[in-house]
Amino acid sequence: MNLENKNQVESRSGKIILLEKDQVLVDLITFSLQSNFNFEIIDVSKVEDISHVLQDEQNVSLIILNYNYGNECLKFVSDILQNQQKKILLFLIASKADISKLAENPTTTEVISTADTLNELNQIMHKHFQRDQRSISSPFCSIAARTLIRFNGINDDVYVQLKTGRFLKLFSKKDLITLDDITHYARKGVTYLYLKSYTGKWILREINKNFQQNLTALSTGGKVQLDSSTRDNDFKEDAEKFKINPATQKILTVDKEFVEEINLAVNKSMTLIKKNPTLGAMLRKLRVNRDKKNYFNAHIGMLSNISCGIARLLGWSSEITLEKLVFACYTHDIALIDHPHLAQIANMKEFEQKYNELNEEERTTYLNHSKDAAELISTIPNISADIESIVLQHHEMPDGSGFPHKVESQRISPLSALFIITHDFVDYIFRNKEWYLDDYLELARKKYPFSTFKKILTTMEKMRDAQQ
Repeated sequence: MNLENKNQVESRSGKIILLEKDQVLVDLITFSLQSNFNFEIIDVSKVEDISHVLQDEQNVSLIILNYNYGNECLKFVSDILQNQQKKILLFLIASKADISKLAENPTTTEVISTADTLNELNQIMHKHFQRDQRSISSPFCSIAARTLIRFNGINDDVYVQLKTGRFLKLFSKKDLITLDDITHYARKGVTYLYLKSYTGKWILREINKNFQQNLTALSTGGKVQLDSSTRDNDFKEDAEKFKINPATQKILTVDKEFVEEINLAVNKSMTLIKKNPTLGAMLRKLRVNRDKKNYFNAHIGMLSNISCGIARLLGWSSEITLEKLVFACYTHDIALIDHPHLAQIANMKEFEQKYNELNEEERTTYLNHSKDAAELISTIPNISADIESIVLQHHEMPDGSGFPHKVESQRISPLSALFIITHDFVDYIFRNKEWYLDDYLELARKKYPFSTFKKILTTMEKMRDAQQ
C-alpha cells in the first residue's frame, strides 16, 4: 500500500507555530484548525525552536503559545516578533487569572481561555483569517491517530490518504481500532488518519460541550464517550443540503447511509471539477443561480439521487461507482450552461420538433454538447473513462436513434444505460406533475427492450411498493 503522511500530501494555506506542553491539546488544536482553516501546524517543544522555525520556514502567519511556559518565554517570543519584517500574530492560551494582564502585552494579538480553548480559538481565527475554501469543500478531515482511538462511539469509517491524493478506507465503522493498529501504521509513517468531514465536526462539537472535563480525561489516559444522538441531529441538518423532491423521496429508501454516500460523492466531484479552470468557471455560473426553479440545479439534484438510488438496488453501489454517477450528473450538460432552454430538449424527436425555433448556432451547440462535455472532462488528469463514456452517451438510444454517434445497445456501457434511463425518468417526472412509476415503466419498456436496459427497468419495479 502506497501510503503518505498527511503533511506531505495536502497543500496548505499557511503555517502556525504551536508551543504547548500537553500533547493531547496539541492534537485537538491541530484537528480543529486543519479542519476549518487548512493550516499546517508546526508543533515545537522548546521556545528556542520558534526562532529556528522562523528562519527555516516561509509563510508563518501565527504563533500560539501556552502561557504556562512562563513570562520569560513570552518575553523571548515577543522579542523575536518585534524583529520580524512580516507581521506575525501571537495568540496566548492562559488561565482566567492571567488573561487581563496578558492582554496589555504589545505583541499579543489575542488571549484565549484555558477553560474553553477550542471554541474561543475557532471564533478568534474567524476574526483574523478567512476560512480556506478547500477545507469547506473537502469531504474528509484529518485527525491524529493517537487521538482518534481515545473516543468511544465514533461508529464511522476511517480512511488513509494515498500518495495519489485518493482516500482509502482503512477501517470500517464496526471495526475496533486498537493501539496495536495505530502503532503498526505509525511504523509506516502514518500518524494521521481521516474521517468524513461532518463526523469530524460532530466530534469537535461534542468535545466543546464540556471542554475542560474532556481534555482532563484525555490527558490522563482516559476516553471520551460521544453522544451518538446528537450526531443524528447533525445528520438531519446535513441532509437538508441534499433535499430530494418529495415525490422521488417516496420511491427511494433515503436512509442515513445513502445520503452520506451521496454527500461524499458530491463533495469529491465538486473538488475535482474546481481544479479544472474551464469546468470550474462553468460550475460557478451554475452555483450563482440560486433560483429554486432553476432547471440545472433541480435536474442535477434529482438525477444524482435517483441514479445512485437505482445503482444501489442493482448492487452497483461501490464508492467509486457513486462518484462516477454524481460526477456525470454535474457535468453531462455543462456545455449547455449558457443555454438552459437547450438543456430541456430531451431527445432527437423533440429536437426535430423545435428545429425551426432554433438558430444554426443553437442547433450545433445542442447536437455537439455531449461530445464537447466529454472532451472537457477528458482534460482532467486520471479521470475515469467510465465518466467520459456516460457523458458522451447520455443521449444515445439502444436502437441507434440517439446522438452523437447513433450507437446501439451492445456498444452502450452498463453505467451509461443506467444514466440514460434515469435521465429519461427525471425528464418524465419534470413534465408530469401527477406521475406514477408504473406509467413510466410501461412507456420505458417500449423504448428500452434491450438486455442491460431491461435489467435496470426490472430493478426499478422494486420501487413500486415504496411509492404506494
